[in-house]
Order: sequence, then C-alpha cells, then structure tokens
Amino acid sequence: HDYDGAACYHVVICVKNMALLFGRVVEGQMQLNGIGRMVAQSLQFHFNRYAGVELKTCGIMPNHFHIQVLFHDANLTGRTVGLTKVIQHFKSFTANSYNKWRIANNLLRLPLKLWQDSFWDRVIRSEEEMLRTWEYIENNPMAWHLTRKAQPA
Repeated sequence: HDYDGAACYHVVICVKNMALLFGRVVEGQMQLNGIGRMVAQSLQFHFNRYAGVELKTCGIMPNHFHIQVLFHDANLTGRTVGLTKVIQHFKSFTANSYNKWRIANNLLRLPLKLWQDSFWDRVIRSEEEMLRTWEYIENNPMAWHLTRKAQPA
C-alpha cells in the first residue's frame, strides 16, 4: 500500500513479548497505569502534531493499542509524512520515555524493549468499515476477559 497517500487506517501496535505493561481491565474498563497514561498522552501528541494527520480514536489495552488515524490529501494539507514515519517517531519517543521512567523509578525488572518491531495496519475503505472499527476499538476492553485467563495484580 502507498503509505504516503490519503487514507484512513486501523493500526495495532503491540508491546514486546505481549507484556502487560499499560494497566488492567477491570469489569470491562481499561484502567491505565503510569506507562499506559504516558502512551495515551504520546498518542494524542504524535498523531495530531503533523499537518494533515488526524487521530480519530484510540483504545489502549494492557499489552497493545488500536488506533484509527486519518491521513488527509498531502496536496491539500501540505502533509509531508506517511503512516510508517509517524509510527517510527511515536515508537522511538515512547521507548525513550519509558526507559527513562523505568530507570528513574528503579524498575529495572521491567522489560528493556517496549515495542514489537512491526505493526499491523489495514486501510479502512468505507464509512461502514470505519464505524465497525470504531465500535471494535471502543468495545475491546469488554472482550478482554474472553481472551485472557488471568491478569497479574
């Protein structure tokens, strides 16, 4: 796919080794911890700082997150980055922030590497698919117990 063109994407980025680093799901609601809040703030900053890039929705889970991100036509907005570059910047910034926080709080037992190397994406091709994706992201915490036997305290 041409990642530089105008498109809306559903993107999933996972924690290295699927470690449960961002918080817990309690009674169908995601409760972010400090790392999860840092990721949430960074998502808002990184995916809205570029001209022509709009974060539509995000859902953070204990070991991954989903976003819907819209890249407007570069010819109309002056956008100079594509999906891959924005994700590279986001992952680099949050990995550095995470490791500084890990060291400052003497939590060296936590994994050194925050993110898996790649990410999953899908081009959203219709308004109906955009709505289905939004609903999936919003309802994902309620389905967490169906895919997990237990979470650490």
